[in-house]
Amino acid sequence: MIDILEPNIEFSAGDFTTLAKEKIKEVQNKKKNVIICGGTWFYIKSLLDEKALPECPINQQLREELEKYDKQTLWEKLEKLDFKRAQLIHPNNKDKVIRSIEMCKFLGSPISEYQRKDNEKIDSIWYMPKMDRETLYNRINLRVDEMIKIGLYEEWQKNKKLYPNSKIMKNTIGYSEFYDLEEGVYSNKKEAIDKIKQYTRNFAKRQLTYFNNAKNIKSVENIDDILKDLKNA
Repeated sequence: MIDILEPNIEFSAGDFTTLAKEKIKEVQNKKKNVIICGGTWFYIKSLLDEKALPECPINQQLREELEKYDKQTLWEKLEKLDFKRAQLIHPNNKDKVIRSIEMCKFLGSPISEYQRKDNEKIDSIWYMPKMDRETLYNRINLRVDEMIKIGLYEEWQKNKKLYPNSKIMKNTIGYSEFYDLEEGVYSNKKEAIDKIKQYTRNFAKRQLTYFNNAKNIKSVENIDDILKDLKNA
């Protein structure tokens, strides 16, 4: 499922779940096990969760009203409606924040407390790398530097011309900061790059908080720990 959509096409966690399950069955039909690696945590959780995502229609009027607010204000609105859900979404991801607010209002309750239907069960074992926060943050900073070195800014310039009205690009960490730079929010490219690092670290912090509180995720030092655990399983 790499390179299956144009960057301006909306792709929800529900869409991902539907297509990913088809691919999983293709692999299992070959008598193989599946490794799911990522990435976008909410999508993986939606795929493997025991409960299905609630089906909520699009409320265009509400979306247009919410679009008027800035990212942080929107995120704070979601936090008041559903604190747990808000912790899973970065404030920069405006589309997902709006969708979550939309769902909360449709359901009349926090999404995290909604009694969802049973999902098609996928027998799985979950792992996360054991890493102290300082090491993780240093790796994030180095990774952003490498992305800039090999052409992230030039990639953004190219895609901005190809997809001039893409809200998805404008809400993506690593692209949105360059839009802000273009609009004068930052005085130079270095400030924008520093913000990419900061927002990525913030996002990682939110993920770590969730991972550390999830009882079904095992923390491992290296691949040998995984192999040993799988052998015992």
